Amino acid sequence: MSTELAQQEIKRFLESDVPEVLCIKGKWGVGKTFTWNKLLMEASRAKKGIALNHYAYVSLFGLTSLDDLKFSVVEKTVPKSHVEKGASPESFAARIETIKSKAKSYVHLFKGSSGDKYLSILKQLSFLSVSEQIVCIDDLERRSRQLSIQDIFGLISFLKDERKCKVVLLTNDDALDDEAKKEFDKNLEKVVDVSLFFNPSPSEAAAIAIPGDWDTGGLLCERCNSLGITNIRIIKKIERVVREVERILVEFSPSILKQAVSSLTLFGWSHYDKNTSSTSPPTIEFLRARSILRQEPSKQEPREGAWMALLDNYDFHWKGEFDQLLLDAIRNGYFDERRLRDVAITMQQEETRSASKEEFYDVWRLYHDSFEDNETEFLGKLVETCKKHIEHLSHSDINGSVGFLREFEQDVSASELIQLYVNTRRQNIEFFRIRGIDAPYLTDPKLIQAIQNKYEELSGKPDVQKLFLKLKDDRSKETVEALAAATVNQYLEVLKGHTGSTLRQIVEAMLQFEAVVNATDAMREVSRKAKEALKIVGKESRINKMRVKRYGISIDAASPS
Repeated sequence: MSTELAQQEIKRFLESDVPEVLCIKGKWGVGKTFTWNKLLMEASRAKKGIALNHYAYVSLFGLTSLDDLKFSVVEKTVPKSHVEKGASPESFAARIETIKSKAKSYVHLFKGSSGDKYLSILKQLSFLSVSEQIVCIDDLERRSRQLSIQDIFGLISFLKDERKCKVVLLTNDDALDDEAKKEFDKNLEKVVDVSLFFNPSPSEAAAIAIPGDWDTGGLLCERCNSLGITNIRIIKKIERVVREVERILVEFSPSILKQAVSSLTLFGWSHYDKNTSSTSPPTIEFLRARSILRQEPSKQEPREGAWMALLDNYDFHWKGEFDQLLLDAIRNGYFDERRLRDVAITMQQEETRSASKEEFYDVWRLYHDSFEDNETEFLGKLVETCKKHIEHLSHSDINGSVGFLREFEQDVSASELIQLYVNTRRQNIEFFRIRGIDAPYLTDPKLIQAIQNKYEELSGKPDVQKLFLKLKDDRSKETVEALAAATVNQYLEVLKGHTGSTLRQIVEAMLQFEAVVNATDAMREVSRKAKEALKIVGKESRINKMRVKRYGISIDAASPS
């Protein structure tokens, strides 16, 4: 029977005042008691939701005799207006006062009685008050062996026929031993008016367990349904940890919470479900080692193949420390909030970088994926997007963008991007160290120079321009070696950055080591790089060719090796 029909039958049962017995059967954890209580609470708020005026819920767990069961019915009876509060010492005391006021004619029975005898008489008299009410008897399979199935059904029949009560019996009859099961089936047919088998589908179980007015609940329902979880007790345990992680991650992007809910649902199912059959959830060890366990289907155990297919459909991939912290919370019962937030911060930063890169690549599609005349649109959006996402672009990204702008004579925009790039990036010094791996991606001389300058600035290396300005008077080993280590582009930057007598002083200082007989390797390197830089300047124009010739630099001569 579908849960919808079962719920309709329970509502009908509560709304009717006709004495009858309803039995709700189902496996442990599928939500028999949860659904009964949920519908009972809803009915108690409705004007005509419950026909009878009193209600008692009794669990057979721990009861050892029929007298205990009878007295428990009395003890747990409350007015229908108090079903949400449940039985309490106060409600029991009020019940006893009512019983005493109605049993004055039986006072003589208590004369001379004390201790167990007094209590026994009180129990018998108090049970006389049980009439025309609803009685819910739960956990039949967990009763004491001293309390027989026959006696329980006998009392149920008595309550219905003699006391005009409505009785609901909640049980997992599959958990009864063979003898008790036979006795149960025999009495079920004789005593029970309506028997429901409660077996919700995963989607029905999630809908029963998870409140519909909770936004994150929709995601949790979908995840539980995807795994095929039908045990409502497990779903409620997962719900608890999901609500807690929702509180912790409230400041982060929805995608991080979504990932947390997905992992917690899977980990919770694996940890809480103690089922060891072929339909059991994948073990935690399997989940963690999933990437290693990818092997030929013929080499997998049958259940591993089923687990792998399930996880493929669930789209689960181990998320390193984030998942480990969620798993620890499931196992320990609490979250390491500080560490979880720290990891979430890193994940959000990576998510932001990925989104930035995607937007950057989308702009390039205007160029790669079209033959439209959209030069102005493309160049404008390229500059705009580079500026917007400058913190997340790589050397390769900015080099390609700058190079493209130069192709379209957008040198001002290219220079602005370079300056913004080196000034905005907050990486440590290593980000600006140019290695061999960067060589294929760095082709723009001004970008290379800007990156090198930034590296020198962060590393505390001396300013090349200042060293050249004082080189004429300072030929110390430290100064010469620092200039020998500078790049040709840095030499060029110095030459282009000065004019007049200062420029002449710098050029003469650069070339002074040509006349030194016993020049050191560092001195020769300074001379070599200076001449190479001057050759580059000389090739820029005819007038510059004439200018560098004054310093003995012949443009037609072979470049120094």
